[in-house]
Amino acid sequence: MALSSDAPEVAARTASKLGLHFPLLSDPDAHVIRQYRMFNPPMSMAHMGYVLIDAHGRVQARVMDGYFGAHSAAILQRLAHMGAAASP
Repeated sequence: MALSSDAPEVAARTASKLGLHFPLLSDPDAHVIRQYRMFNPPMSMAHMGYVLIDAHGRVQARVMDGYFGAHSAAILQRLAHMGAAASP
């Protein structure tokens, strides 16, 4: 899933515009975004990018990527590889 600091309606339009292959949830107060250290204080908004979290809840990658929507298929492949690596 992805998080956006935009209102739900704007987040839904953004997900559609970017062609995301996963849900984009609204976090207008940026509580979760801040917890994952993806908030940009000078701009008072979230960084464009993503955090990859493994099956144990550990952050495996934190990437600033303004084009993450275009890279969503590759991000999903990376997640699948992480899942396969975690399997016994």
